[in-house]
Amino acid sequence: MALLRRHPLSLKIVDAFAGYVQARDLFIDAARVQSPRDKGRVENQVAYVRESWFAGEHFADVRAARADALVWCRDAHARSVHGTTRAVPREVFERDELPLLRPAPTEPYDVPHWTDAKVHPDHHIQVLKSLYSLPTRFIGKEVRVRADRRTVRVYLRTELIKTHPRALPGKRSTDPNDYPDGKAKDAMRSVDKLLARAKGLHRPRGTVRYPEAA
Repeated sequence: MALLRRHPLSLKIVDAFAGYVQARDLFIDAARVQSPRDKGRVENQVAYVRESWFAGEHFADVRAARADALVWCRDAHARSVHGTTRAVPREVFERDELPLLRPAPTEPYDVPHWTDAKVHPDHHIQVLKSLYSLPTRFIGKEVRVRADRRTVRVYLRTELIKTHPRALPGKRSTDPNDYPDGKAKDAMRSVDKLLARAKGLHRPRGTVRYPEAA
């Protein structure tokens, strides 16, 4: 399913699909609900392909069927005169459409994981079994998170408020700048600060204090 809300004027596209549309620079023209004529011209091609290429032929496997379909598209269909335009589809494509096409993607699309998360009092959210920090002002708020193989992006409504590198499950990505002044070392469990505090509490032998007698 590509749509979450099928309103005629303000449709809502699924986040993962919307990201793919933006990455590939596509245009979405969703048909209206219960309006089959909106996409009748597109679906009409199904019957044409079925009658002109595949009419129940048997193929050894899917690979053979794909090879045969390619030959049909490239030679039989593409070189025949179109019934409506009276033009040859392959000639129109190579002359008018091919120069406008962009190069095909060289890498597969990194499908993101979208989820909602709450910022806990320790400044972190949990996403895919990993922890990510956010500034103090967002504690208690619900945020929207997009995680792919490399990065984790956190949004408050439509505003990007934080970006982290993707952490392994069970690990955390913490930015010390997300904590108030003077609190980062405590929150980060700084060994140096703990040692300094321990030294400050250390007393030399023989200097034990006893409570004064009543």
